[in-house]
Amino acid sequence: MLIATEGRNEFAKVMGGALITEDGEAIEGEALDDVTVMGRVVFLIERMHDNSSPV
Repeated sequence: MLIATEGRNEFAKVMGGALITEDGEAIEGEALDDVTVMGRVVFLIERMHDNSSPV
């Protein structure tokens, strides 16, 4: 999930009744009241820098 919390956007996984952020922080209970779910992440596009690639 992409969530907005504490003024920043973060990725998180849903596990049980909690959101687990990339750094391992669990957001649960009343703390979820301050979280806005922006959407479900289906895939990521990562930028590649390889100047030796023929493509």
